[in-house]
Amino acid sequence: ILFLFIGMNMNAQNEKISFGIKAGLNLSNFVGDVEDMDAKIGFNAVFTLDYAITGNLFLLTGLDFTTKGCKYSEDDYKETVNSMFLQLPIHAAYKFEITDQSRLVVNAGPYIAYGIGGKVKYEEDGESEKFDFFGSEEDGGMKRFDFGLGLGVGFEYDKFKVGIGYDFGLANIGRDDVDVKTRNGYLTVGYRF
Repeated sequence: ILFLFIGMNMNAQNEKISFGIKAGLNLSNFVGDVEDMDAKIGFNAVFTLDYAITGNLFLLTGLDFTTKGCKYSEDDYKETVNSMFLQLPIHAAYKFEITDQSRLVVNAGPYIAYGIGGKVKYEEDGESEKFDFFGSEEDGGMKRFDFGLGLGVGFEYDKFKVGIGYDFGLANIGRDDVDVKTRNGYLTVGYRF
């Protein structure tokens, strides 16, 4: 709430900066030494900051809470991976004006992320077991730090916005010579203050 009030005051004082919120759905998976995993639906909630550099060129950043994961099932065996990350994108964006109130937004840039929690659940023959996704190396847990590149396209009408995007994880979050990278597509709707 404090950030929202600060954002509204800064926005009133400086038209170059605007704050907002957005939320939506993810479709994520892992690639690398993990095979035959299916994409999993998750969600995201985002606090955004848009900074006008010049004219229609913007810096888009903020703080994302996002879930990433995957799933696998075969016969009586089922595996579900749920992980949660705080993510900081730093994207350059160009906003093409369509009308006085509407713009097409194209953005791309790097992100850094830190895993804050998650579970891996195994089910077989009616019995289940859970493990910490970011557990110790001995337990096969993944590394918490992730970084990569993201790109997106969106549409703004007045203070409302909708967007789609995709994040390509470049960091290997696996341990013990296991290569695991994140992939995440998302759809969001939001409001700019």
